[in-house]
Amino acid sequence: MRVTKAIEKALKEKDRGIISGVKSMRSIMKDLHGQVMAELGKAALGTWDSYHLRQFLDSIEFQMANYTGVAKTEMSGLLDRAWATGKDLVDKPLLAAGIQMGGYHLGTSVLDQLKEYSSDYLGNMFGDAWHQVKGEISLGIVGGKTPQEVAKAIGENMDSGRFRNIARRAETITQTEMGTVFSVATQKRMEQAAEKVEGLEKEWKHVGHPMVPRLSHLAADGQHVPVDKPFVIGGVKMMFPRDPGAPIGEIIHCGCDHVPYHALWERQAKGEETRPYEPKFDGIKGRDLRVNAEDAMKDAPPEIARIVERYAPDVKARRTSGGSHYDFTKKTILISSDAVMDGNTRSFAHEFGHFVDMDGGREIRPDRAFSVRGPFADALRAERNEIVADKAKLARLQGDINNMTGQWNRNPGLSDLFGAVTNNMVVGRFGHWGGYYADRPGWGAPMQAFANLFAMAAQKTDGLEYIQKELPRLWAEFQVIINGL
Repeated sequence: MRVTKAIEKALKEKDRGIISGVKSMRSIMKDLHGQVMAELGKAALGTWDSYHLRQFLDSIEFQMANYTGVAKTEMSGLLDRAWATGKDLVDKPLLAAGIQMGGYHLGTSVLDQLKEYSSDYLGNMFGDAWHQVKGEISLGIVGGKTPQEVAKAIGENMDSGRFRNIARRAETITQTEMGTVFSVATQKRMEQAAEKVEGLEKEWKHVGHPMVPRLSHLAADGQHVPVDKPFVIGGVKMMFPRDPGAPIGEIIHCGCDHVPYHALWERQAKGEETRPYEPKFDGIKGRDLRVNAEDAMKDAPPEIARIVERYAPDVKARRTSGGSHYDFTKKTILISSDAVMDGNTRSFAHEFGHFVDMDGGREIRPDRAFSVRGPFADALRAERNEIVADKAKLARLQGDINNMTGQWNRNPGLSDLFGAVTNNMVVGRFGHWGGYYADRPGWGAPMQAFANLFAMAAQKTDGLEYIQKELPRLWAEFQVIINGL
């Protein structure tokens, strides 16, 4: 269901973008119409003699050229956004399924070519508009019409006269070109994703005009084919909706979409998933400790579960009579015997977070941790500086975390996290005390912050929304690390 929701959300974003784009283009046409009507109003005060006529026509031609440039610039920005949204239609559902497309760059050479086509379409449209307006003026003069009569022929408002067709043509170009760029980006991104996701296909979604649908497009709804193969729509082969290689009758006013499809996602949506997530730590000796590790990760969300599956086979762990911690040099998680006996799974989740931070034990130097050598540490410092500088925020956080009867005071992850961020200026019952951070300058705080965030995210404990609100930069960088693993 997470994948289905991600697809629905991306399609709604695409629809909102096109609606907004059409409105923007209509606004430009409305401004142009207003300029033409203003010039006609000036003409009504004078005569149709050749001198005034030449000035009049030159002024309107200038406005046409000016608004052609404005429209082309607006269209370029609209197509950039449509391209990004088309890419998101693939990336976001895959991310919901626990698959990250890092390392796959979607070039924009095709987008640049499509922009040129769109620019030509707009140029031709404004050229035709100029000839139509000029023709009405010329015919009006020959026929002895007044400027008011000419204005009526051109269109006294956006929905009458020549301007009615001009405005509709601009809206159609905007809708079609944005839709085409969206579909091309989706197709290109799916081709990249197919290299990474075995069994990935594409599915045709009919969302055309509900009153006058193309019957062949309607019949194709739900058709899914391999990503590199065309759909067959009423006998016409199309790689995607609004395929530039398809007949024009299949493209204009087509509102269909194609989306990523996988048989596994369909089974999940129907509640028929046959591969439930079961964390395996077969390398951990000792049944109680292994069960503790598996219980710690059993409810992890997909983005964390994917990381568990990647690193779990390499995990080494053993009990200790002391406190739980991660041994960098031996690449071993040590869990307090008391924690195992009490069924406390948070300790393993936290220490496993350190293991992940060290790239599954591949690094043995703390300064090589993901949290230390990247923007995560910079975000932590920025959050700390802001809290220290904002006395009101510092007092508010201290009140939230230090409240002895409050839920955050008793939340180990949240208490220790804010202790790491603020060097224990904000901390509840749980934290790293004494000279811990002073003895580990540069790496102690970011590593503890990361391990706490990982444990809370993996076990979906209370406080994540509070963290996102109060430490937005740190949370964002944590997500970047997670999504990149």
